[in-house]
Amino acid sequence: MNSPQKVPSRLFCVYDLAKAPITFDFSTYLAIADCYRQLSGLDLLSVQVQAHQFRMFTDRDRQMPMDEKFWRIRNIFQGCASLVPTLAEFKVSAFPLEQINGHTFPPNLADKPTYTATYLVNLHRQGADPKVLRASAYAKRMMLNLYGEEFITITLRTSRHFPDHNPDMEDWYKFYQYVTSTGMKVVVIPDQEDIFTDKRYAKYDWLTSEEGALDMGVRFGLYELAKTNFCSSNGPSAPMFYSNCSVYQFDQLRGTGMHADHTFWRNINGIEVGENFEWNRPDQRQTWVNSDFETLKKYYDQWVKDFS
Repeated sequence: MNSPQKVPSRLFCVYDLAKAPITFDFSTYLAIADCYRQLSGLDLLSVQVQAHQFRMFTDRDRQMPMDEKFWRIRNIFQGCASLVPTLAEFKVSAFPLEQINGHTFPPNLADKPTYTATYLVNLHRQGADPKVLRASAYAKRMMLNLYGEEFITITLRTSRHFPDHNPDMEDWYKFYQYVTSTGMKVVVIPDQEDIFTDKRYAKYDWLTSEEGALDMGVRFGLYELAKTNFCSSNGPSAPMFYSNCSVYQFDQLRGTGMHADHTFWRNINGIEVGENFEWNRPDQRQTWVNSDFETLKKYYDQWVKDFS
């Protein structure tokens, strides 16, 4: 007689848009939730996005049209959710949350969702592994067919939101030319917003992956397959620090306002400006310096020396 199979245990996770942003911070939330799952001894995640109300805290919250909000839920959130191997269910609800029995995250569902990396620092120190995000085998196979095995990526930031946080495209194009002159292929991932608006990236003669900008699963297939990834500080590249991708991130302190505020970064990351997460490898670096051609070249040459 066959013994009954064990039913996998689940952590029921709620991301409430009345209290949290519709941004790539959702990937940090997922990493936090999975770390909480690990420490709770549970098998799988079940994630529900509460979309019956929307936060009105920032200018972007207030100015974003409703149709864009729902588009971002499906495009960004579902894409990020696809990177979590332990996620068994993802759904969006336009109705108030009903009573839930069992294990939940946050433990008190009335709490504000935890979506900043400072929580990951604490969970890692308790024994959890924050490197939970993975590209699908299919996405990596598609990118291998398109670009081969020997390439690096550049991720651009050309957003109208906090424009003084954007780096100089001319520096990144010079860096692109330098790397390709060494025989290494470079795949440029434009800013998704730029694809739909000004197309500033299209003014330069470089190899671009629009599909990587528009689909998080494809993007991560590129990131994992690449030898390394160079990026400006932005939402789509941040999930690499919760993965096994090699990554060098720049421009954290570029501009004015909150991005230049060390207290802001301490509260967001749980580490001081200049530090890196304890779980990151030497080739997973927040550089804390602004990107210009000479700086990018220096870090790339050091990567070639140490890791290629």
